[in-house]
Amino acid sequence: MAANTLLAIALSGLLIVYKLYSTGQREKGLPPGPPTRPVFGNALDLPNEHVAIKFTDWAKEYGGIYSSPDLLLMTDTNVSILKLKIAHNTAIVISDMTVVKELMDMHAAETADRSQVYIGEIVTDGFHMALAPYASDVWKISKKALQSFLSPQAVDFYKHIQRATFSFTTSVVFGRRCPSYQSNDLHEFFESVRLWMKLASSETPPVDLFPILKYVPEKWASWKSLAKQIRTMQHKIYSRMLHQCEQLANDESEDFSSFIEQHLGGVCLEAGSETTSALVLLVLHCLVAFPKEQRRCQEEIDRVVGLGRSPVISDYANLPYIQAFVKEVHRFRPVAPLNMPHSTTTDIAGECCIIQARVNLEAIFELMVLNIILDSFYHPEEFLPGRYLESEYGTKPGANGQDFRHSLPFGSGKRLCPGMNLATTSASLHIMNLIWAFDFSTPIDPITGEPKAVNLGLESYNPYEQHLYDEDIEKSNSDSP
Repeated sequence: MAANTLLAIALSGLLIVYKLYSTGQREKGLPPGPPTRPVFGNALDLPNEHVAIKFTDWAKEYGGIYSSPDLLLMTDTNVSILKLKIAHNTAIVISDMTVVKELMDMHAAETADRSQVYIGEIVTDGFHMALAPYASDVWKISKKALQSFLSPQAVDFYKHIQRATFSFTTSVVFGRRCPSYQSNDLHEFFESVRLWMKLASSETPPVDLFPILKYVPEKWASWKSLAKQIRTMQHKIYSRMLHQCEQLANDESEDFSSFIEQHLGGVCLEAGSETTSALVLLVLHCLVAFPKEQRRCQEEIDRVVGLGRSPVISDYANLPYIQAFVKEVHRFRPVAPLNMPHSTTTDIAGECCIIQARVNLEAIFELMVLNIILDSFYHPEEFLPGRYLESEYGTKPGANGQDFRHSLPFGSGKRLCPGMNLATTSASLHIMNLIWAFDFSTPIDPITGEPKAVNLGLESYNPYEQHLYDEDIEKSNSDSP
């Protein structure tokens, strides 16, 4: 009897060791990728920040893949797909536009789902449109509602961009402006964004990879308290602004949960304020870094708009070089190098690949990889707006550009951002007026007497030093929106 007990314990121990060892290992039939470790897979290989750079390096090394048909069958060795193991999850990093079109567009319904994000559920109570499962009522109702009204001094400068983009979006979504940076709504909103970014950073344990962490008591899991704090802040902001909007409208609202209404407005604020301000700041960053291109932008807007008035949205169509400049910023330094992951719901059998349905199988749509390592561009590591004057998508002659599109920064397939037109209009207005009104340059180094170097890293959200000069007194006296 004792021998049988010892044998059972030994076998159980071996089974546990085997399960721990096999967890995180790349399953048989997966294409090659970075070496994995037991339990953790590739999780320990990921840096604490700028993960996009690591993905780009891996894509350069493991991009061209041909594998067995068990999980992924490539019919073209030039198609770039990178397979990662992160604990028990399998992730796919795509670095080829043909595959993006195949998986995200032609199989949009099968790749439109989202994996569970436990922290996001705490913050939003499951009512955030971008995090909602594809088949959920939250996604369906929110998308329908959005589509109904969203269709086709230097230290303080960063704050002014935030206020302007925030005010534009609140005017459209909630019917009220934000005339001052001292607005409580603005401060509370961007503070909630800052805390959520902190919550999503490496300081928070990987709860989705190790679900047992959900059961750690809150007094030992400060991230739980922070998530609830953010939820409270968002409820307060969105419900207050929704109430003010309803008072203005003085009409009955749609017959669905007020929580969805609150978070629907919040989604618009997040996309129309934080993301738009980040893009505008990146454009200004590149204007400072590339003064020749800045002068060409100014010459174009002076020629088209003139001195007597400020630009309006209809002017944008007549400013091809400024359009090219903004497109190159999107390519060169995307606002979100890692788009939100998609999750497959069923087997996918396409011309370029076959992916079997798996729990937690994610296709990570990775802009940094797509925009930098592809051989579709001349000198992809250089900032060259003129490439978009030579071809629609900036590709070099002879390159297959039919699968490219300008909506790439806004997602793909059925998860394409419904607020894309609002964000584009807002950013275009601000960028035109800033180029029209100001010269941008870096401060002079007091030691060398030369302009300070511009950091072209990925810290798009961090304010940086720069000087603004009125480009023309007559322009400064013109009315501006």
